[in-house]
Amino acid sequence: MTTAAPTRRQVLVGAVSVGLLAACGEPRTTTASTNVSPRAATVEVLLDATATQPPGTTPMAELVAKALPDAAVTSHRAHADQAKQLQTAADRGIGLVVLQSIDTQAIGKAIKKAADDGVQIIALDAIPQSHQGLALVLGWDEFSAGEKEIAAVAKEMARRTSERPPHHIELFAGAPEDLRAKGRFDGEAFAMKALSKEGSLIVKSGQTSFQTAAVAPGSHEAFVQRLTTTFEVTYPRHTLDALVMPGDAYRSTVEATCRKLKRKVPLLLGSGATVDGVKAVAAGTQFSTIYRDPAPLASRLAKVVAAMQEGRSIAYNPKTSYRNEVRSVPGVFLLPTLVTKATGGAALAGNPVLASLLKP
Repeated sequence: MTTAAPTRRQVLVGAVSVGLLAACGEPRTTTASTNVSPRAATVEVLLDATATQPPGTTPMAELVAKALPDAAVTSHRAHADQAKQLQTAADRGIGLVVLQSIDTQAIGKAIKKAADDGVQIIALDAIPQSHQGLALVLGWDEFSAGEKEIAAVAKEMARRTSERPPHHIELFAGAPEDLRAKGRFDGEAFAMKALSKEGSLIVKSGQTSFQTAAVAPGSHEAFVQRLTTTFEVTYPRHTLDALVMPGDAYRSTVEATCRKLKRKVPLLLGSGATVDGVKAVAAGTQFSTIYRDPAPLASRLAKVVAAMQEGRSIAYNPKTSYRNEVRSVPGVFLLPTLVTKATGGAALAGNPVLASLLKP
């Protein structure tokens, strides 16, 4: 394994490329090395105060403040404020910034400015559209979560012996600009390939690209229209067995649309682990949701920052990074928890609000 000397723009360099790993049969996890200037002992954390997280979890700001007690932690509600603080980091003597972007599309310019000034930047949770200037990305392995969703619903369909295949599923995804939503969708689409080939579970509409599956935030009427069209055009006679929703909040809309069209509500796969979503999973009106507890992210962040400050290697998986839309910098991704009725409260262990909702 070789490492590259750090530059002002990139101080964290992967040892081996994804292509070389595949060709040489290297293990899936490799390491990245970093040399950190003494000024990087000064750490600042810029968080998104508008970001949502599951009920019953500790706020990210509190978790990070505890994990990095010597860091200055600030939460912003406006992109402009966050970008200004990032751009002035070097002038204020900050060597390392942990950034949870408010606007992943617009933050690129501020990241590049700070990196050009010698600041190292870790993207936390939200993945900026531009990776230029980033040292590392620490977030969720949405691709693997998508794979697990499809595997679980395929198993459920196979269990229903009275319903003969093929079974039909349709995939709706999150916001077009959200790389996390794209990672989840790509994992679902990847898992669907083998199932479609064998004819057990198929997307009858043929809409298997993220561009057609993505749902812009707040576009309720557009989502209803697309869902209605899917039923009327693709399923005039066949049954839609399962539907992947962008999030738990879409369940009531799907149910209302099905009532209006006099259609059976399909198995619903959600995301976000809201109280309503988990209650619906417990009641059987929703098949699954995805739980992302920020505590493991904060814990891993503390380890990553310590390693960077001490010049130690950081383990990461190039293949996982690539699948989660991070292709030019190292990425450390944690697997979210897939919650179904079968998993019970154990899937939400440690969450005082949600765990009890799934107990028998």
